[in-house]
Amino acid sequence: MATLILSIVPLALGAAVSPVLFGIEILALTSGSRVRTRAWFVVLGAACILAAFCVIGLLAGHALPHHQPHRKIDAAVDLVAAGLLGLLAVRTLAASKRSSPKPTILDRLQGASTATFLGAGAIGMITNLSTLVLFIPAFRMITKSPTGTSAEIVAFAVLFTITLLPVIGPALVVTILGDRADGVLARMNHFMTGHSAQITAAIEVVFAVLLLARGISSLL
Repeated sequence: MATLILSIVPLALGAAVSPVLFGIEILALTSGSRVRTRAWFVVLGAACILAAFCVIGLLAGHALPHHQPHRKIDAAVDLVAAGLLGLLAVRTLAASKRSSPKPTILDRLQGASTATFLGAGAIGMITNLSTLVLFIPAFRMITKSPTGTSAEIVAFAVLFTITLLPVIGPALVVTILGDRADGVLARMNHFMTGHSAQITAAIEVVFAVLLLARGISSLL
């Protein structure tokens, strides 16, 4: 079980890098009233979408063959994910160099009601393609693992929790520390906002290379 968890942690950490989701959570915590409720609504919205992908991943993963002759399936998953991440990196950098007159999701949430942040968390996760692209290979690793059901459940829980850290982390910090966390979260948000494109593109490039290498090695 430990080997399985250690193998998925890098992908989970890459999936957890989500400036958009983090920005939505910080907005929920720093504007309006009932900030803790709003923050946990964001967590719930994002978690529901991720849970839906878990169900889809379980159904698809157990439907696919996992024997040694079918390593090409694993390679295909890795290579497709690598290609998508490469395209996302190009799109991220291209988008950062042009200004768009369209309001962002953060702009639209200014002055939004508390309940709106439930949908914002869901939309933030759905549109966070780099997270989902990294989530799928990690899921594939779990579903093809021969370690047994209990180990799979623990691995799923680890993957799920780490992927949601951008929203769970700030919500927990403010729930525990209250207003004392505002300064730290504001500085983190300023850094993430100012460097979101570079951070996201770097993660996408790094994992594209890693998945490409793993996919090629599976074919050899």
